[in-house]
Amino acid sequence: MFINLKTLKENPGQEITLTLNSGGVFEKKEYNGKSWNNFKYEVIQDGSVYSLDATDSLHKKLNTLEPNSTFNLSWEEFTSNEGELRNYWKVELFEQPQYENVKAPVKNGANPVKAVSQQSTPSVANPARNGMIFNNVVKLYIANNQVWTTEEFVNAYKRVEGWLEACENPATLPLATKDNEPISRDMQDTVQYDNDELPF
Repeated sequence: MFINLKTLKENPGQEITLTLNSGGVFEKKEYNGKSWNNFKYEVIQDGSVYSLDATDSLHKKLNTLEPNSTFNLSWEEFTSNEGELRNYWKVELFEQPQYENVKAPVKNGANPVKAVSQQSTPSVANPARNGMIFNNVVKLYIANNQVWTTEEFVNAYKRVEGWLEACENPATLPLATKDNEPISRDMQDTVQYDNDELPF
């Protein structure tokens, strides 16, 4: 039995998982007056042994693998700088996914997996989050016609960040120590003008 590479070439991006069972054995092949280098590998797929014929380009990638390495093989497409569609063999070592044991025995009446899942995740600072906080601080600055020093700006930033964290983790919301006081805005009294005093 052999691995049909033609099927992979007809379905770019489709992966198969193989285990390398031998090194490549060189042979020269000819067909219709053309000759090329061929390397015959023995691979394992789903517990069965197959033969894999590799030309130079695939052989260069398989030759870097250790014996008994499990790898994913696929035929990939890319567009060159000249706008031409090209293909290449992609060989990546296969990594077995790691799963948590969600059926772990309960110790002292608590399941450790459940306990971890119920913990509140601390907020992670990232550029988008920081930008959102910064923009809101600037809106406060503009809306209230503030004149802040750098320290006052940083304090306002931390205050807005605290509001965000309180919304993300309501359980950590601090108790109010005093009632909110409305901000008084100084308003000037309106001035009455006679019609004759208006410029229009």
